[in-house]
Amino acid sequence: LLEGKVKGEIGRVNKRKPIVSEKALENNKITKKDGKELKQLALTAYRREMSISLNNLYDKFTEWKNAKIDEFEMNGLIHEFHDGVSHDHWSRYFGNSGNNEFLVARALARKILTDKDVTGELKKKLSSQIEFYKEMSERR
Repeated sequence: LLEGKVKGEIGRVNKRKPIVSEKALENNKITKKDGKELKQLALTAYRREMSISLNNLYDKFTEWKNAKIDEFEMNGLIHEFHDGVSHDHWSRYFGNSGNNEFLVARALARKILTDKDVTGELKKKLSSQIEFYKEMSERR
């Protein structure tokens, strides 16, 4: 008796409509064209993040040139940059075969990439990932 009731429940659950339609999932599929765009956008995001970080290091060089910090501190900052920020950027974008969808979504959420950089269609496909990274940024 119990077994029949459980089977009936399972049958009803399986007959429910899916939360997301197959058509909606198909519309959000990343195409080959999208993949090429994502690859270029990820490279652009890497370059922009590195430029921001290098500009920060450049400011330290200016301090060194103006004798506000000495050679030992400058040398330490260079090593810290190489082993820290630079390594982090490289690992994120090129290590472990980074997922370009998530890299681009993260860059859009952090405003490293702008709406002008990405097509509206691709941005729509990445909307859930972008929202995820926005929420993560807000929690920090």
